Amino acid sequence: QAINPKFPTKKADRNGWRFGSSIDKHSTFDEHMDKMLEIIEQKIDLFEPLCDKYYCEFSCALFIRYDNGESTPWLHLNSRYNKVLKLLNIEFDLDIYCLPNTNT
Repeated sequence: QAINPKFPTKKADRNGWRFGSSIDKHSTFDEHMDKMLEIIEQKIDLFEPLCDKYYCEFSCALFIRYDNGESTPWLHLNSRYNKVLKLLNIEFDLDIYCLPNTNT
């Protein structure tokens, strides 16, 4: 795809699409993943040819605050996640960021 319509011969090296869960950003990781899977499972027939042709991944960022009195968060990817990842050959990328508590 052209980077700029004024320069149609200059092509982008990489291109992509992004979509999110559209739920509150403070929802749990599981709630976000459940919503994403709900979206994908309802349109699995549309995702299959895209994932066959292009590189696809779940790219997630988990932000953890420390020194705030809360326990360590957990995440669990059950067979539902594994089934969709395997069916569509989707990579799973999780970045974890540990940040200091800002409410001190």
